[in-house]
Amino acid sequence: MIIGYSRGIMPLVQLLAKENPTLVKAEAAGALLCLCATPETQKAVADAGAIKQLVMLLKEDDHNSQMKAAGALAAIVAGSE
Repeated sequence: MIIGYSRGIMPLVQLLAKENPTLVKAEAAGALLCLCATPETQKAVADAGAIKQLVMLLKEDDHNSQMKAAGALAAIVAGSE
């Protein structure tokens, strides 16, 4: 889990904060989606608090943001049993 060791997940989750522009949040969600390829990174993203932030992003008035948030949420839970 190279990205986790380099502390890359938490900054992406922090970019999902409501004070950031919608485009920034959408791109952070897209990056998190790409990172969730393994159970280890799925857990790391969830443990970093991304789920709550991604659910909040679903409420944005921007279709692109909603799609990326939904994709990231699906990727996080894809490895759960």
